[in-house]
Amino acid sequence: MGNSNLGRVILVLGLVAAGAYVVYKIIERGGRLIVRSLTPDEMKDILIGKYKEFAGKYFSVLRWAKGVGSEEDEAVVKELLTNYYYHKFIESTGDEAKAWEEARESAEEEMRSGDRMGVVEKVKDMIGYPPSLLFIGPPGVGKSETVREVARILAEEFGLEFVDYRGIEDLRRIEADPTRYFVYVDLRLTSLEPADITGIPRTLEGDISEYLPFGWAKALSLSPGILNLEELTNVDRPDLLSAAYQLVLDHRAGFLKFNPAVMVVALGNPSEWSAVAHELPTPLLNRFEVFNVIAPTPDEWIRYMWRKYGKGWYWRIGDFLRVAPQNMLPSEEEARNVGLSPESQIPTPRSWTKLAVQLFRDFEDKGETPEDVVFYIDKIMARIQGVGSCADVVAKVPGSKDYDSEAKRVCEEMRGTVGTAATERFVTVVGKVYRDPEEFMKSFDDFKKYWDELWDWVESEAPNKSVAREIVCTVVPRNVSYWIEKRYRMGEKEGVGNKYVKENVDLIARVVDEIAKKCGNAPAALAVGAICNRKDMGVKELLYERSEHVKKAVEEYIERVIGRVRRKGASS
Repeated sequence: MGNSNLGRVILVLGLVAAGAYVVYKIIERGGRLIVRSLTPDEMKDILIGKYKEFAGKYFSVLRWAKGVGSEEDEAVVKELLTNYYYHKFIESTGDEAKAWEEARESAEEEMRSGDRMGVVEKVKDMIGYPPSLLFIGPPGVGKSETVREVARILAEEFGLEFVDYRGIEDLRRIEADPTRYFVYVDLRLTSLEPADITGIPRTLEGDISEYLPFGWAKALSLSPGILNLEELTNVDRPDLLSAAYQLVLDHRAGFLKFNPAVMVVALGNPSEWSAVAHELPTPLLNRFEVFNVIAPTPDEWIRYMWRKYGKGWYWRIGDFLRVAPQNMLPSEEEARNVGLSPESQIPTPRSWTKLAVQLFRDFEDKGETPEDVVFYIDKIMARIQGVGSCADVVAKVPGSKDYDSEAKRVCEEMRGTVGTAATERFVTVVGKVYRDPEEFMKSFDDFKKYWDELWDWVESEAPNKSVAREIVCTVVPRNVSYWIEKRYRMGEKEGVGNKYVKENVDLIARVVDEIAKKCGNAPAALAVGAICNRKDMGVKELLYERSEHVKKAVEEYIERVIGRVRRKGASS
C-alpha cells in the first residue's frame, strides 16, 4: 500500500512538473503557445473566415447605404445606430430604459432621413475590427502570396475593385468613391522609420501641431482592405516595434483610424530559418492570434500554379515534387548553408515557382503550343541526364566533347534558383521519366527498353513508389499520344492525310498493349487519345485488328451496351 501511494505521489508530482514546464514555455513564448500549423491553403481559409466573421457588419452597412441591402442588412444598421445613440443618451440621462427608448426612436428617424452615408459615418465606431493575425513560417512557402490572393478574393466576393496600393494616384481614386474599393497595402517594416507609421509632424496654427498621415494610411481609413506587415520578426528596433503596436491593436496610424473592415496581418520567419529573426516582445505578440505556416503540399502547389499561370510553366516540376515531396524545402544541412553562391541556394515553393515559370519563358518560342514547349524542355533534361549530371554539363566549355549550350543554360538556371543538390535530384528523376517520344518511339525495341528501365526505377529507386507509378502511367501515355498527334500534323501539312499514323499502326498497337499490361485501361486509352479524337475510321479499324487491348476494350464495351439494351427492353 505504501509503495502504491508513493507511486501516485510521484506521478502527481511529475504531472505538476510537466504542467509547470508547459506554463513556463507559454510565458517564454510571450504568453501564447503556438501549436497550430497551416499549409498556405489552410492559411487562406483562416484569413477569409476571420475577415468575413468580423467584417460582415460593415458590408451589411455598405449594402444598405448603396440601397441594395436585404432586411437582415437593415436590421444590422438599425442595431448599430441604436447602440450609437444609446451611448450618447445614457451619459446625459443616466436612465438606461429611457436611453434605449430614445436611441431606438432616433435611429429609426435618421434611417428614414435619406442621409445614408451620414448613418455610415455614425455607426463605423460601433463595428469591431477583425482580429490581427500573425503567421510565422519558413521563407518562400507562400505567406505573402497567400495574403495578397486573399485580398483579391475578398474584393471579388464583396463586389469591390481591388487596389494594390502604390501611391497618390491610387489614393485619389479611393477618395473619389471609398465604398467602391478594397485596398491592399504591403509594408516592409525593415525599411521603415517610426514616422513612416505615425506620420510626419506639421504645424497647424501657432504652437499647435499634428501628425500628417501617409497616403496608405489615409486609403485604409476610407476603404475596407488588408494591411500586410512584412518581416515583422526581422525588426530589431524597439522604437519601430512600438509604432507597430498602434497598427496592430488600435487599428490606426498616428491619429488616423482605419476603416472598420481593415484587417491587419503580419508575417515573419522563425529564428531557425533566419539569422536576423527575433522573438517578438510579449506586449506585441499578445496583440495577435498566432499561426505557424508550413510548406504547401505538392498538390496544393500544383493547383496554385495552374490557377495563376495556366499552361505557362514547366509542369514536370510539379510531378517531381509529387514523387519526391521532401524536396519542397531544403534539408537541415542545406538550410544551414544559405548564401549567395549556386551551391548554397535552397529549394522553397517560391524558388520552384520561379524556376517553373522561367524555364517555360526561356523556350516559349520553341513550339506552337504549351505542350510543344514542355516537350522541348524535356529533351534538354534527357540530354543532361545522358551526360551524367548538371555538374558534368556545367563543366563543359565551348568546343569540348558533348558541349551543349542549352543544357548548360538550363543547369545554371536551376542551380542558381533551387541550389545544386535539388537540381541534381530533379535531373535524376525527370531524366528518367521524361524522354523525347521521338527517341523511344523509333521502334518497339526502343520503347520496350525505355519502358522496362522506367519500371525498374519505380520499383527500386523512386522516393514515392505509388506516385511514381501514377506519373509514369500518365506521362508516357500522354507522350505517346503527343507523338501520334505530331504524325497527324505532319501528314496534314504535307497533304498526305493520315499516312504517317497508318505507317506506324503496328508500333502503336504494341505500345498500347504494353501500357495496358502495367497501367490498365484508362492510361492505354490516353495513349491513343489523338486517334480517338479524330474521325479516322481507317486507322481505328487497323488498331482494332492489331492491338489485343483495343480489341478487348471494344468488345467489352459492345457487350455492356447490348446488356443495357436487353435490360431496358426487359423492364419495358
